[in-house]
Amino acid sequence: MHKAGVSLLIILLTQVWTLSAFAQDGNAVKHRTAVEGDTVWVVVNHVKPEKREQFERFVYDIFWPAAKKLDPKAQRAFDNTRILNPAVAEADGTFTYVFLMDPLISGEDYWIDSLLGKMFPEKEAEEYYRLFRDALARDGEHYAFVQSRYWGGPSKK
Repeated sequence: MHKAGVSLLIILLTQVWTLSAFAQDGNAVKHRTAVEGDTVWVVVNHVKPEKREQFERFVYDIFWPAAKKLDPKAQRAFDNTRILNPAVAEADGTFTYVFLMDPLISGEDYWIDSLLGKMFPEKEAEEYYRLFRDALARDGEHYAFVQSRYWGGPSKK
């Protein structure tokens, strides 16, 4: 597999949650959002309109649940990743999904193809990666940011 699609996470595109336990859908999960100086990644995936269901099935039914197979540190990277679903189609008809890694955990693997290789046998991982790539209208984009001291209003300093 190759790292052609800088996508997901990776995945990961993702949080504005607090340090304390946060109840979501009845599950208490610990989250931390970026503080001044932390790196945040934003990954943008443009999905073909006719492949939207396939993309969501891959992300929500295959990829995300399989994160439980990873070690606790790698799972923490998933816990710090949020996915934003599109509200409407773009002018070209594609649907834009955003993954926020907030904060990015230094040294962790965020590449979908590599993570699939850790979650599944080689052939299965390759099939899932093809499923993911097939849903994309074009290569994804990723952006790296550094959290400023400004967050939600006036400086907290």
